[in-house]
Amino acid sequence: MLQTPHPAIELLFIIALVIINLMPLMAWLLLSSERDGPAKFWFWGTGLFAGNAWLFTLQFILPPWVSFGVGNSLSVAMLFLMIEALLQEFSPNKHRQIYMVGATLIFSAIYIQLISWGYRTTYAALWLAPVLAFQQAFLIALCVRIHRAFQSRSIFILIVAFALALTMNVIRTISLASMGEQIPLLAFNALSNFFVVGILVAAICYSFGYWGFVLEKTKARQIEQEVKANYAEERRRIFEAANIELQDMVNQRDQMVLMASRFSAVNSLAIFNTAIVHELSQPMQALLLSLEETQQHIARLEQTKSQVDVSDSIRLAHKIGDILSSLRGLVSTQRAETAPIDTDDLLINILPILKAQSHRMGVNWQLNALSASVQVMANKVLLERIIINLVANAIDALKDNPSATLSPKIELQTHIDHSNGCAVWVLTITDNGPGIPPEMMKLVTHPFQSTKPSGLGMGLALAQLILRMWQGQLMLNNLSTDAGTGAVVSIQIPVAPSSGEHALTRRADQSQTHPS
Repeated sequence: MLQTPHPAIELLFIIALVIINLMPLMAWLLLSSERDGPAKFWFWGTGLFAGNAWLFTLQFILPPWVSFGVGNSLSVAMLFLMIEALLQEFSPNKHRQIYMVGATLIFSAIYIQLISWGYRTTYAALWLAPVLAFQQAFLIALCVRIHRAFQSRSIFILIVAFALALTMNVIRTISLASMGEQIPLLAFNALSNFFVVGILVAAICYSFGYWGFVLEKTKARQIEQEVKANYAEERRRIFEAANIELQDMVNQRDQMVLMASRFSAVNSLAIFNTAIVHELSQPMQALLLSLEETQQHIARLEQTKSQVDVSDSIRLAHKIGDILSSLRGLVSTQRAETAPIDTDDLLINILPILKAQSHRMGVNWQLNALSASVQVMANKVLLERIIINLVANAIDALKDNPSATLSPKIELQTHIDHSNGCAVWVLTITDNGPGIPPEMMKLVTHPFQSTKPSGLGMGLALAQLILRMWQGQLMLNNLSTDAGTGAVVSIQIPVAPSSGEHALTRRADQSQTHPS
């Protein structure tokens, strides 16, 4: 059938064709979905080697340059494809493939030309054997590198296959160099039989060895994917647990905020209740004094025959009613009703009270109103009480000071501040008493903090609270050493917009009329 010179040779060719063609085909089919890019290069190479086997089998009916020249060139191309398959496990490189194709074409051209010149068993064989040996040695080195990278046991089967092929090509090269001719495969002696068996064993080993390597690589990839999936799932669970814990913390925070707001409301009510007691104490004392004076006038009525004037007592009673109404609105809405208040009218109403109280305590009084009359948005009753309380605090500081100066003095000064880009009405009360102790400077505006032994500590706290409702503030300082001792308390309230423009116009007119 194959036109061989002996039936044994024909049987040998059939066995070789079955092994060389069937083994790679079985490995290719068994891999099925596991075939990747490098595997395609590998099995393309095994297909070329199968083509070489067919051409070698038909050597008795084909020209030598076809059966040997083209066939052995296919073997060189096969080894180049196997090299590329192993190299792609580390890095793909299209330029490398171009170089391999070029090297295969150059080898094939030289090899076929030597065969056509009649040097198939000499120079052509001496050109073929070293090239195959070099390729197989390089493949062994790549297998060792892959074993280190992938820890594959199947790669040792490939090393056996290439080592067996390398041994045969080294023997061929030595034989050609020493005897000048190659060893024939069909001589049926020990060496030729070793070559035939070696070729078949190598074909089996490189087919199933690479098949095992691909399976191990696929399994390792699956394990890596499972590890990544488990890691991602674990992170997801951790994130979910952290999210639940964070949500619980947010819920607890909301509950704490709610509780804090309730405590704040209770605390505010306590502050306002104390404020009512504090604010009513002074008018009540004044009313008591007025009533006592009225009682004395009534006792002397028959002697003096003068008319009793209770208008001050009535006015104080109305003042107490106004204070109660303002504080009631402040407690219920936590906002005091505001209206435009003329600062001059405000001071005109309370200056007699302040002067009388100062003179009664032996304190000198000085007023420096440096600003024109403006309007501020505030509650008149509460603002009057704030100013009266601040002056009363200054009087108490001068009265209770054991090292009081010979001439206790209180100075009240007003001006308009434009430093922050908007008009602010500033009322400053300065005394020459001992000042505010440094350790109490930051505490006196807190509820129930007082520098007086019998004080409730509510005046400044309530003043600070109310002024902030009006977008104002209360400032406390001590005089410097060079300026003497004493406290400086300032009320700052923004000027009403229309009033601010009017005040600026009046100040400009005054500066043009009376230049400084």
